[in-house]
Amino acid sequence: MLELLWRQWGRLGVLGSVGGNGTRMVLDPEALLVFTAWFGRNDQRLYDAAASWLVRYSRLVSLPRLKAVCRRARVKDTRSLGYLASLVAEHGDGSWGRLASAWTPEPDAARGMNAEPMFPASARMPEADARAAEFGFLRNTFLLEEKKVAPELPRGAATLLMSLRGHVGCTARAEMLLLLLLSPCCRLQELVDRSGYARASVFEAVNELLLGQVVERHALAARGGEYSLRNAARWRALLDAPPRCAFPRWHCLYDALGLVWNGISNPRLDSLSEQTFHGELRRVMDSGARRMFLHAGIPGLVHVDADNVQDLPGLLLKLD
Repeated sequence: MLELLWRQWGRLGVLGSVGGNGTRMVLDPEALLVFTAWFGRNDQRLYDAAASWLVRYSRLVSLPRLKAVCRRARVKDTRSLGYLASLVAEHGDGSWGRLASAWTPEPDAARGMNAEPMFPASARMPEADARAAEFGFLRNTFLLEEKKVAPELPRGAATLLMSLRGHVGCTARAEMLLLLLLSPCCRLQELVDRSGYARASVFEAVNELLLGQVVERHALAARGGEYSLRNAARWRALLDAPPRCAFPRWHCLYDALGLVWNGISNPRLDSLSEQTFHGELRRVMDSGARRMFLHAGIPGLVHVDADNVQDLPGLLLKLD
Protein backbone atom coordinates (compact mmCIF):
# COMPACT_ATOMS: atom_id res chain seq x y z
CA MET A 1 0.00 0.00 0.00
CA LEU A 2 2.85 2.39 0.77
CA GLU A 3 4.56 1.59 -2.51
CA LEU A 4 1.29 2.30 -4.34
CA LEU A 5 1.12 5.70 -2.64
CA TRP A 6 4.74 6.46 -3.49
CA ARG A 7 4.10 5.66 -7.16
CA GLN A 8 0.98 7.79 -7.27
CA TRP A 9 2.59 10.80 -5.62
CA GLY A 10 5.49 10.33 -8.03
CA ARG A 11 3.02 10.61 -10.93
CA LEU A 12 1.92 13.95 -9.48
CA GLY A 13 5.44 15.31 -9.16
CA VAL A 14 7.03 14.06 -5.92
CA LEU A 15 10.66 13.39 -6.83
CA GLY A 16 12.58 10.32 -5.77
CA SER A 17 9.48 8.12 -5.68
CA VAL A 18 9.23 4.50 -6.70
CA GLY A 19 9.35 4.25 -10.47
CA GLY A 20 7.02 2.50 -12.88
CA ASN A 21 6.24 2.02 -16.52
CA GLY A 22 3.62 4.73 -16.82
CA THR A 23 -0.12 4.73 -16.39
CA ARG A 24 -3.25 5.49 -18.33
CA MET A 25 -5.18 6.13 -15.13
CA VAL A 26 -6.15 9.65 -14.12
CA LEU A 27 -5.40 10.22 -10.44
CA ASP A 28 -7.78 11.82 -7.94
CA PRO A 29 -5.77 14.33 -5.85
CA GLU A 30 -8.48 14.79 -3.19
CA ALA A 31 -9.04 11.06 -2.62
CA LEU A 32 -5.28 10.47 -2.61
CA LEU A 33 -4.80 13.23 -0.05
CA VAL A 34 -7.49 11.86 2.28
CA PHE A 35 -6.00 8.36 2.12
CA THR A 36 -2.43 9.62 2.58
CA ALA A 37 -3.41 11.69 5.60
CA TRP A 38 -4.50 8.42 7.21
CA PHE A 39 -2.27 5.62 5.91
CA GLY A 40 0.70 7.84 5.09
CA ARG A 41 1.35 8.17 8.80
CA ASN A 42 3.11 4.80 8.50
CA ASP A 43 5.92 6.51 6.56
CA GLN A 44 7.05 9.99 7.61
CA ARG A 45 9.12 10.47 4.46
CA LEU A 46 6.05 9.88 2.30
CA TYR A 47 3.83 12.03 4.51
CA ASP A 48 6.19 15.01 4.51
CA ALA A 49 6.84 14.71 0.76
CA ALA A 50 3.08 14.78 0.13
CA ALA A 51 2.78 17.80 2.44
CA SER A 52 5.53 19.62 0.51
CA TRP A 53 3.73 18.81 -2.75
CA LEU A 54 0.47 20.12 -1.31
CA VAL A 55 2.06 23.43 -0.32
CA ARG A 56 3.23 23.93 -3.90
CA TYR A 57 0.12 22.77 -5.74
CA SER A 58 -2.62 23.64 -3.24
CA ARG A 59 -4.41 25.91 -5.73
CA LEU A 60 -5.03 22.91 -7.98
CA VAL A 61 -6.74 21.01 -5.16
CA SER A 62 -10.48 21.61 -4.77
CA LEU A 63 -11.41 22.45 -1.18
CA PRO A 64 -15.17 21.79 -1.63
CA ARG A 65 -14.42 18.45 -3.25
CA LEU A 66 -11.83 17.58 -0.59
CA LYS A 67 -14.46 18.11 2.12
CA ALA A 68 -16.99 16.03 0.19
CA VAL A 69 -14.53 13.18 -0.39
CA CYS A 70 -13.58 13.24 3.29
CA ARG A 71 -17.22 13.11 4.39
CA ARG A 72 -17.95 9.93 2.47
CA ALA A 73 -14.62 8.17 3.17
CA ARG A 74 -14.91 5.05 5.32
CA VAL A 75 -11.32 5.38 6.56
CA LYS A 76 -9.86 8.81 7.26
CA ASP A 77 -8.01 10.96 9.79
CA THR A 78 -9.51 14.45 9.93
CA ARG A 79 -6.96 15.65 12.51
CA SER A 80 -4.14 14.71 10.14
CA LEU A 81 -5.97 16.45 7.28
CA GLY A 82 -6.39 19.51 9.48
CA TYR A 83 -2.67 19.53 10.19
CA LEU A 84 -1.87 19.36 6.46
CA ALA A 85 -4.34 22.18 5.78
CA SER A 86 -2.69 24.29 8.48
CA LEU A 87 0.72 23.78 6.84
CA VAL A 88 -0.66 25.04 3.52
CA ALA A 89 -2.21 28.07 5.23
CA GLU A 90 1.04 28.77 7.08
CA HIS A 91 3.01 28.77 3.83
CA GLY A 92 0.87 31.31 2.05
CA ASP A 93 -2.46 29.86 0.83
CA GLY A 94 -4.83 31.42 3.34
CA SER A 95 -7.90 29.78 1.78
CA TRP A 96 -6.92 26.58 3.61
CA GLY A 97 -7.08 28.25 7.03
CA ARG A 98 -10.82 27.79 7.44
CA LEU A 99 -10.52 24.11 6.59
CA ALA A 100 -7.73 23.70 9.13
CA SER A 101 -9.90 25.34 11.78
CA ALA A 102 -12.83 23.06 10.99
CA TRP A 103 -10.65 19.98 11.56
CA THR A 104 -8.83 21.29 14.65
CA PRO A 105 -9.84 19.33 17.78
CA GLU A 106 -10.88 21.01 20.99
CA PRO A 107 -7.83 22.29 22.92
CA ASP A 108 -8.28 19.88 25.82
CA ALA A 109 -8.37 16.91 23.46
CA ALA A 110 -5.13 17.89 21.76
CA ARG A 111 -2.92 18.15 24.82
CA GLY A 112 -1.51 16.01 27.55
CA MET A 113 -2.23 12.31 27.62
CA ASN A 114 -4.42 12.48 24.51
CA ALA A 115 -1.45 13.41 22.32
CA GLU A 116 -0.16 10.54 20.18
CA PRO A 117 2.89 10.01 17.98
CA MET A 118 2.08 11.00 14.41
CA PHE A 119 4.49 8.38 13.03
CA PRO A 120 5.65 4.99 14.36
CA ALA A 121 9.14 6.36 15.20
CA SER A 122 8.03 9.64 16.78
CA ALA A 123 8.80 8.70 20.38
CA ARG A 124 12.18 10.47 20.42
CA MET A 125 12.14 13.94 18.95
CA PRO A 126 14.85 16.59 19.30
CA GLU A 127 12.27 19.34 18.76
CA ALA A 128 8.51 18.97 18.91
CA ASP A 129 6.23 20.52 16.28
CA ALA A 130 3.96 22.98 18.08
CA ARG A 131 1.52 23.06 15.17
CA ALA A 132 1.14 19.29 15.26
CA ALA A 133 0.45 19.50 19.00
CA GLU A 134 -2.63 21.62 18.25
CA PHE A 135 -4.03 18.60 16.44
CA GLY A 136 -3.08 16.12 19.14
CA PHE A 137 0.09 14.78 17.51
CA LEU A 138 3.72 14.40 18.59
CA ARG A 139 6.27 14.79 15.80
CA ASN A 140 9.49 16.58 14.95
CA THR A 141 9.25 19.98 13.27
CA PHE A 142 8.00 19.84 9.67
CA LEU A 143 10.52 21.12 7.14
CA LEU A 144 9.26 22.16 3.73
CA GLU A 145 11.26 20.23 1.10
CA GLU A 146 10.76 22.13 -2.14
CA LYS A 147 13.54 20.24 -3.90
CA LYS A 148 11.53 17.02 -3.57
CA VAL A 149 8.67 18.43 -5.63
CA ALA A 150 8.82 18.94 -9.40
CA PRO A 151 8.64 22.64 -10.37
CA GLU A 152 6.01 21.73 -12.97
CA LEU A 153 3.32 19.06 -13.01
CA PRO A 154 4.35 16.02 -15.04
CA ARG A 155 2.47 15.64 -18.33
CA GLY A 156 0.37 12.55 -18.81
CA ALA A 157 -2.81 10.78 -17.86
CA ALA A 158 -2.15 10.88 -14.11
CA THR A 159 -2.28 14.69 -13.96
CA LEU A 160 -5.04 15.16 -16.54
CA LEU A 161 -7.60 16.38 -14.00
CA MET A 162 -5.19 18.91 -12.55
CA SER A 163 -4.23 20.11 -16.04
CA LEU A 164 -7.90 20.72 -16.75
CA ARG A 165 -8.17 22.71 -13.53
CA GLY A 166 -5.29 24.84 -14.72
CA HIS A 167 -7.17 25.52 -17.96
CA VAL A 168 -10.74 26.11 -16.71
CA GLY A 169 -10.36 26.70 -12.96
CA CYS A 170 -10.53 24.52 -9.87
CA THR A 171 -14.31 24.04 -10.03
CA ALA A 172 -16.77 21.36 -11.04
CA ARG A 173 -16.22 22.34 -14.69
CA ALA A 174 -12.90 20.48 -14.69
CA GLU A 175 -14.52 17.22 -13.54
CA MET A 176 -17.32 17.63 -16.09
CA LEU A 177 -14.81 18.04 -18.91
CA LEU A 178 -12.73 15.10 -17.72
CA LEU A 179 -15.69 12.73 -17.49
CA LEU A 180 -17.03 13.83 -20.87
CA LEU A 181 -13.55 13.56 -22.39
CA LEU A 182 -13.27 9.93 -21.27
CA SER A 183 -16.79 8.88 -22.29
CA PRO A 184 -18.82 9.45 -25.46
CA CYS A 185 -21.72 10.77 -23.36
CA CYS A 186 -22.87 10.96 -19.75
CA ARG A 187 -26.19 11.44 -18.01
CA LEU A 188 -26.44 14.21 -15.45
CA GLN A 189 -26.71 11.76 -12.54
CA GLU A 190 -23.54 10.00 -13.72
CA LEU A 191 -21.72 13.33 -13.64
CA VAL A 192 -22.98 13.96 -10.11
CA ASP A 193 -22.03 10.49 -8.87
CA ARG A 194 -18.55 10.51 -10.40
CA SER A 195 -17.53 14.13 -9.81
CA GLY A 196 -17.89 14.30 -6.05
CA TYR A 197 -19.68 17.67 -6.24
CA ALA A 198 -23.22 18.53 -5.17
CA ARG A 199 -25.92 18.20 -7.80
CA ALA A 200 -26.50 21.98 -7.85
CA SER A 201 -22.81 22.62 -8.56
CA VAL A 202 -22.77 20.04 -11.36
CA PHE A 203 -25.97 21.42 -12.88
CA GLU A 204 -24.52 24.95 -12.85
CA ALA A 205 -21.24 23.80 -14.40
CA VAL A 206 -23.00 21.86 -17.16
CA ASN A 207 -25.20 24.84 -17.97
CA GLU A 208 -22.13 27.09 -18.24
CA LEU A 209 -20.50 24.61 -20.61
CA LEU A 210 -23.72 24.42 -22.64
CA LEU A 211 -23.92 28.20 -22.93
CA GLY A 212 -20.31 28.31 -24.06
CA GLN A 213 -21.03 25.56 -26.61
CA VAL A 214 -18.35 23.39 -25.08
CA VAL A 215 -20.80 20.51 -24.58
CA GLU A 216 -24.07 19.59 -26.20
CA ARG A 217 -27.20 18.01 -24.80
CA HIS A 218 -28.99 15.08 -26.38
CA ALA A 219 -32.64 15.06 -25.34
CA LEU A 220 -33.91 11.63 -24.35
CA ALA A 221 -36.97 10.30 -22.63
CA ALA A 222 -34.89 9.84 -19.49
CA ARG A 223 -34.80 12.77 -17.10
CA GLY A 224 -31.95 15.18 -17.77
CA GLY A 225 -30.89 13.78 -21.12
CA GLU A 226 -27.28 13.02 -21.98
CA TYR A 227 -24.31 15.29 -22.57
CA SER A 228 -21.30 14.97 -24.82
CA LEU A 229 -18.18 17.03 -25.39
CA ARG A 230 -17.81 19.02 -28.59
CA ASN A 231 -14.44 18.78 -30.34
CA ALA A 232 -13.15 16.07 -28.00
CA ALA A 233 -10.17 15.43 -30.29
CA ARG A 234 -9.07 19.05 -29.97
CA TRP A 235 -9.35 18.89 -26.20
CA ARG A 236 -7.19 15.77 -26.18
CA ALA A 237 -4.57 17.48 -28.32
CA LEU A 238 -4.62 20.59 -26.11
CA LEU A 239 -4.13 18.52 -22.95
CA ASP A 240 -1.74 16.02 -24.56
CA ALA A 241 -4.02 13.30 -23.22
CA PRO A 242 -3.04 9.68 -23.97
CA PRO A 243 -5.70 7.59 -25.71
CA ARG A 244 -7.92 5.26 -23.70
CA CYS A 245 -7.45 6.95 -20.34
CA ALA A 246 -9.51 5.81 -17.36
CA PHE A 247 -10.64 7.63 -14.22
CA PRO A 248 -11.27 4.91 -11.61
CA ARG A 249 -13.27 5.49 -8.46
CA TRP A 250 -10.12 5.82 -6.39
CA HIS A 251 -12.03 6.57 -3.21
CA CYS A 252 -13.61 3.10 -3.44
CA LEU A 253 -10.20 1.43 -3.76
CA TYR A 254 -8.72 3.42 -0.88
CA ASP A 255 -11.68 2.60 1.36
CA ALA A 256 -11.45 -1.09 0.46
CA LEU A 257 -7.73 -1.15 1.25
CA GLY A 258 -8.35 0.70 4.50
CA LEU A 259 -11.02 -1.75 5.64
CA VAL A 260 -8.83 -4.73 4.81
CA TRP A 261 -5.85 -3.18 6.59
CA ASN A 262 -7.89 -2.40 9.72
CA GLY A 263 -9.14 -5.97 9.70
CA ILE A 264 -5.84 -7.83 9.31
CA SER A 265 -3.72 -5.49 11.45
CA ASN A 266 -5.78 -6.16 14.59
CA PRO A 267 -3.27 -7.64 17.11
CA ARG A 268 -5.83 -10.01 18.61
CA LEU A 269 -5.98 -11.94 15.34
CA ASP A 270 -2.44 -13.24 15.97
CA SER A 271 -3.77 -15.73 18.50
CA LEU A 272 -6.68 -16.97 16.38
CA SER A 273 -6.77 -20.12 14.30
CA GLU A 274 -6.41 -19.89 10.54
CA GLN A 275 -10.09 -20.75 10.13
CA THR A 276 -11.18 -18.00 12.53
CA PHE A 277 -8.85 -15.51 10.84
CA HIS A 278 -10.34 -16.38 7.46
CA GLY A 279 -13.81 -15.91 8.92
CA GLU A 280 -12.86 -12.45 10.19
CA LEU A 281 -11.46 -11.59 6.78
CA ARG A 282 -14.69 -12.70 5.13
CA ARG A 283 -16.61 -10.48 7.55
CA VAL A 284 -14.46 -7.50 6.51
CA MET A 285 -15.11 -8.25 2.85
CA ASP A 286 -18.85 -8.64 3.41
CA SER A 287 -19.00 -5.39 5.39
CA GLY A 288 -18.22 -3.37 2.28
CA ALA A 289 -14.67 -4.02 1.09
CA ARG A 290 -15.74 -6.53 -1.57
CA ARG A 291 -18.30 -4.13 -3.01
CA MET A 292 -15.77 -1.28 -3.03
CA PHE A 293 -13.18 -3.33 -4.91
CA LEU A 294 -15.89 -4.09 -7.46
CA HIS A 295 -17.05 -0.49 -7.85
CA ALA A 296 -13.55 0.97 -8.11
CA GLY A 297 -13.58 -0.14 -11.73
CA ILE A 298 -9.91 -1.14 -11.84
CA PRO A 299 -9.09 -4.23 -13.94
CA GLY A 300 -7.54 -6.96 -11.84
CA LEU A 301 -9.08 -5.79 -8.59
CA VAL A 302 -12.78 -6.29 -9.33
CA HIS A 303 -12.57 -9.97 -8.35
CA VAL A 304 -10.77 -9.54 -5.02
CA ASP A 305 -12.59 -11.37 -2.24
CA ALA A 306 -11.85 -13.28 0.97
CA ASP A 307 -10.69 -16.35 -0.95
CA ASN A 308 -7.98 -14.62 -2.98
CA VAL A 309 -7.06 -11.60 -0.85
CA GLN A 310 -3.54 -13.04 -0.52
CA ASP A 311 -3.06 -11.98 -4.16
CA LEU A 312 -3.81 -8.33 -3.35
CA PRO A 313 -0.18 -7.19 -2.73
CA GLY A 314 0.90 -8.51 -6.12
CA LEU A 315 -2.08 -6.89 -7.81
CA LEU A 316 -1.23 -3.53 -6.24
CA LEU A 317 2.33 -3.79 -7.55
CA LYS A 318 0.93 -4.21 -11.06
CA LEU A 319 -1.38 -1.21 -10.66
CA ASP A 320 0.57 1.20 -12.84
